[in-house]
Amino acid sequence: MISELLGRKEEEVKRDLSIAVAEGLVIPNAYSEEEISKYKFLHDRVQQAAYILLDSNELLTTHYKIGRLLLKTTNPKQEEALFDIVNHLNFSKSLIIDPKERIDLAALNRKAGFKAKSSNAYEAALVYLNTGVSLLPEDAWNNHYELAHGLYAASVEAAFLNKDFSQMEDKLSVVEQSSKELIDKIPSLEIKIQALAAESKLLEAIQEATSVLALLGVNLPKNPGKLDIMKGLIEAKWAIGRKKPQQLLELPEMSDPLKLAAMRILISTTSSAFLAMPSMFPLIVFNLVKLSLNYGNSKYSTYGYATYGLVSCGALGDMQSGNEFGRLALQLMQKYDASELMAKVYFVFYAFIYQWKNPLKDTKQFLLEGYKSGLETGDFEYGGWNAYHYCSYAFFAGEALEITSQNLLAMREQSEKLGVNQVTLLIDVFIPVLKSLSGNITPEESLVSENFTDHLMPVFKTLKYTTAIFERNLMLGMCNYYFRRYDQARRYFDEADPLIESVVGMEYTPQFYFFAALTLIQTADYYPKSFSKKIQIIQW
Repeated sequence: MISELLGRKEEEVKRDLSIAVAEGLVIPNAYSEEEISKYKFLHDRVQQAAYILLDSNELLTTHYKIGRLLLKTTNPKQEEALFDIVNHLNFSKSLIIDPKERIDLAALNRKAGFKAKSSNAYEAALVYLNTGVSLLPEDAWNNHYELAHGLYAASVEAAFLNKDFSQMEDKLSVVEQSSKELIDKIPSLEIKIQALAAESKLLEAIQEATSVLALLGVNLPKNPGKLDIMKGLIEAKWAIGRKKPQQLLELPEMSDPLKLAAMRILISTTSSAFLAMPSMFPLIVFNLVKLSLNYGNSKYSTYGYATYGLVSCGALGDMQSGNEFGRLALQLMQKYDASELMAKVYFVFYAFIYQWKNPLKDTKQFLLEGYKSGLETGDFEYGGWNAYHYCSYAFFAGEALEITSQNLLAMREQSEKLGVNQVTLLIDVFIPVLKSLSGNITPEESLVSENFTDHLMPVFKTLKYTTAIFERNLMLGMCNYYFRRYDQARRYFDEADPLIESVVGMEYTPQFYFFAALTLIQTADYYPKSFSKKIQIIQW
């Protein structure tokens, strides 16, 4: 290779290399038929010194020649070879003037970007994709549409994964303006919805999703009420008919690309709806189920059936049916080998369904698996949800406070790095409570003192983060109950009561009724008859 690169005979190159070997600058690295076939520098610093001796023009030319030679003699389908080729050619791209050669290099950068992203090397992926974009000609969207769209759409996702929302918006605007078909815009718009949620702009995320879904033929009301929910439930049950959950496993496969896109958008919106607009959440679930029943199953149906199981358990009280739909989701996930949805499906099943028929402590191992899957597939949001509930459910299951506190602190650091703001905020609800209960808190930090000022609640209310508002009141109520401040506990439970729908199906619901009922017993003279339900629950 060196002889070809230098344009010299192989014997001459070997003779010169033997001198370098004798000087101790390079050493043999591989042999072929008892001859030296490869060499390497004695030390990285020797290589660096040789590198520095080249002037800028020589560097560019040498990188370009190496890149072209590697492209000619190696297989770019091999990951290591691809990165070597692209790195050399990118370094020397200023020398590349030929339009076809620049297009070819842009395509190689696209491949490298995809490979880097699949290895969770998101920063490198964004660099490759941006380099590819910079190599495109002005008429790329007309004459090289597939390549231009692929590079820009992939860079939208890579920028999102790097939490570079400004660059994401810039690339997204180009995709929206230049895409020929609606279906070509959808993946990038889906990323936009996820980005809004990641920035805690939950209502904006819902609004954006509603607009996109209308283009795809799925119409959701802007402010759903009970009649909308009842209508959606009836339609979903009518679509299911008399079919048992197990029978749905054999539905034909969904093939309509617009319906598949609608499924993805609906899934992208569920967490925002659950956290900020609980009345929208069941409508999203019902539409996921109806699309699967009417157009066939897909890997996205796994999440639809899992969330339908959530609604069955949490809202309808049908634990048996909910568990069957949850099991159906797990089976379908295996059938489609949908590992990228594992974090989502595991979170829904093991945080909302499983614990109604199994010990709460048994959820830990599965939530931990869901967390790891989220990290591996780039689903940081649902990985974070799994991690948070791994800790909070362990607390309710009686785990030692010190262990739960350590896990929460570790998870908080991780969620902050991943940019999962909603998860970080909920962890901030739990940590001071655990510190109070374990006695590791200063008087100034105390949650049960007369001078306590809640700095988190205004943040939650500004964000309209109803789940966080509920959990904050629940945990403060529990903390005050433990410290026998029953009147204050009562006030927190009163604040939480109207928001119980924001945690439908979760362990927080029975915990709320249990501790609110205990508080009622202590302050019975102060409660109206409307709270007798809680008394009945605790007596039962």
